Parts: sequence; structure tokens; C-alpha cells
Amino acid sequence: MFSLSDPIPPDPLSETVLRKNIVAKALKYYKYLTEDSSRSCLHISQHFGASLALVSQPIGLVNRLPKNFIDEMKDYKDHKILKRYSGRVLLKIVRSNRERELRRGFGGVSST
Repeated sequence: MFSLSDPIPPDPLSETVLRKNIVAKALKYYKYLTEDSSRSCLHISQHFGASLALVSQPIGLVNRLPKNFIDEMKDYKDHKILKRYSGRVLLKIVRSNRERELRRGFGGVSST
């Protein structure tokens, strides 16, 4: 029961969400993959203790995002930027770029 004489309890502090740098994680996975040509995403998932989906998506990002973007993002620690460019957002960017290429007639093959 509440009383008017008792002070109102303070609101609980919200926990701050620590954002992970998906580009840095993807580069770590990609480096491990390229160290030995016989490794696959399955080897990476077993080595790092992550699911196959959590490994294959970041590696796909490394293969599809522009190199200059990856070079800029790999060392970011600012949580606002990391929130803006989360893994889900980067996957949407990659998909939209691929759809544009398909509409232009590239057939989904990059010219790199």
C-alpha cells in the first residue's frame, strides 16, 4: 500500500545496450577462414562457438560491402554509429544494392 508520507521510489535505471561491431567480428571470422584454404563456415562456427548463421552472415557482408566502408567501420567504438549500422541494417543495404544491380541488368555478378 502506498502512503503519501513515503517518498516515491526512483525509476529503475535502464541497462545500456553494448553494441557489437559486426564488421570487426566479420573481419575476425574472415581472417580465420582465409588462414587455411580447407576451412569453411562450419569450422569457424565450431572454433568461435557461434551458430552457422551467425558466422555466414557476417562473412557475406565482408564479401559484399565496399572495402572503404569496411576499413572505416572496423575500428568504431561509438555506440550510436554501431546501432545505426547493425548487422540487420547492413544486410538490408547489401540486399538493396543487389536488387539494384539485378534491375540494371548485371545479373547479380559484381564487377570487382
